[in-house]
Amino acid sequence: MSLSAQLQQLRDQFHQKTTEQLDLKAKADLMERRLTAASKLIAGLSSERIRWTADMQVALLHQLTVTWSPGGSTLQERKLCQSKQ
Repeated sequence: MSLSAQLQQLRDQFHQKTTEQLDLKAKADLMERRLTAASKLIAGLSSERIRWTADMQVALLHQLTVTWSPGGSTLQERKLCQSKQ
């Protein structure tokens, strides 16, 4: 194989590897953006879970208070309470 043929082969390999590198970099950048978005979503959902848990505790406490109030509650009062939830 002549020197010019070897040089051309190396240029072709360099071009191919450079193209692969650019493709991999673009894919890595895309994955990084997706990971960042997923992390933000998870953080947001975690704070929502805390809020929902607190809301459920308040609702449960309210329901227990109405259900177990002194003197009990009438069926009509329980239905009214359930309809407000």
